[in-house]
Amino acid sequence: MSVPVQVNLTRSILIQLIVYCLAMGISLSGLPLSANQKPTEDLAVHLLVCLHMVALAGLAPLVLSRWINTLLAVILVWPYLLLSAFVAARPVSQLIGVAIIMGLWTLVLGAWQNVLKTDVMRSIMVALALLLTLGGGVLNYLSHEYQPASLGWPSWHWWTSTPLLAGLKQLDQPLPLIWPAIIVLLVLLVGALAIAWLQTRATASNQ
Repeated sequence: MSVPVQVNLTRSILIQLIVYCLAMGISLSGLPLSANQKPTEDLAVHLLVCLHMVALAGLAPLVLSRWINTLLAVILVWPYLLLSAFVAARPVSQLIGVAIIMGLWTLVLGAWQNVLKTDVMRSIMVALALLLTLGGGVLNYLSHEYQPASLGWPSWHWWTSTPLLAGLKQLDQPLPLIWPAIIVLLVLLVGALAIAWLQTRATASNQ
């Protein structure tokens, strides 16, 4: 049984609000989140980026189940980013790059959530999305923790262009934009939109 549009939209907004409130609550709690004793408030934007990326990846079927939900989620990125930047005392100019990546990631998740028609395919999409976010973070940690410095391996690895790590890197280095990550997200978005267009044409031709 399909969920009414208003109920679906309200559920989406409430879930996002819980996620963002959780990020703000942790930021203001004073809990030690950094080994170098960095004030928790300074990590407010980092926490928001992490929770946004991971939560939307895992909860896409609930949060991004309709196109209007996806567009609303993209719009809501900015007010919460601005609030977290205020808490962390960061200038707005440092948010543009990370906002682009967060918005594109949200659009990609929502687009694929809407073009995939079966629960099995949507579950696979969620698993892949979590792999791109959490998996990229784990690989980056293992690389820094166990990479032999004597080998002189390059500092860039493909997983640093995954959405979560690209967003965090873009936050710490506002310019230039991390184009590899942005291009990958754009390709995924265009692919989903192309499938949606083909589905619309197929539906129209069958009527």
